[in-house]
Amino acid sequence: MNEQERLEFLILSLASGNARIFSRETGIHPSSLSKIKAGKFHLARFTRRILEAYPQINDEWLLNGVGDPMKKKPNEREINARLDAIEGKIDRLLELLEKVPQIG
Repeated sequence: MNEQERLEFLILSLASGNARIFSRETGIHPSSLSKIKAGKFHLARFTRRILEAYPQINDEWLLNGVGDPMKKKPNEREINARLDAIEGKIDRLLELLEKVPQIG
């Protein structure tokens, strides 16, 4: 998928095919969108704006067309593993805080 096709995909999937909505949400001027579609501007020039407006987009796909268009959502097992790691760190911090001498 080339840059123009990726832009068309984003407009279709994220802004219901409405380039004006996509333009408003990303802050990219409609004439710039037209220039990307015509191959006069590179999509990479606007990566930051697109990713700020739509953080669910896979940046590697946006820049190079590699991978899935949207970031993979973690599954329940991955989420639970992350939460367990965070809880472990919190427990360790609480243990350390208990050892700190009390002032006053």
